[in-house]
Formats: sequence, structure tokens, C-alpha cells
Amino acid sequence: MSDALANPTTGLGMSSFQVGMAGAVYVAGACLGALFSASSPTGSAARSSSC
Repeated sequence: MSDALANPTTGLGMSSFQVGMAGAVYVAGACLGALFSASSPTGSAARSSSC
């Protein structure tokens, strides 16, 4: 995936650092979203509870 993003002719021309940073930001956002939606009383985890 990083080769496709780094290629300046077919991808976005990103450096290895930029590809790594984008991946880290994506994972951090996914983790934060999961934490906040699960802890929120109106989050999807609370709505799908079968208790």
C-alpha cells in the first residue's frame, strides 16, 4: 500500500514518513472513536446492548 501512495505518477507522491504518519493518525482516530462511542450513553455500544 505504501508503494502505491509513494509513487509520484500513480499515487499521491507521499514520502515514507507521510505514509507512516497517515497510518498512525488513522489508527489513533479509530481507537479514540471506539473508546468514546463505547463510553457514551448514547453510543452505538449502548444501543446494541442485549441486557
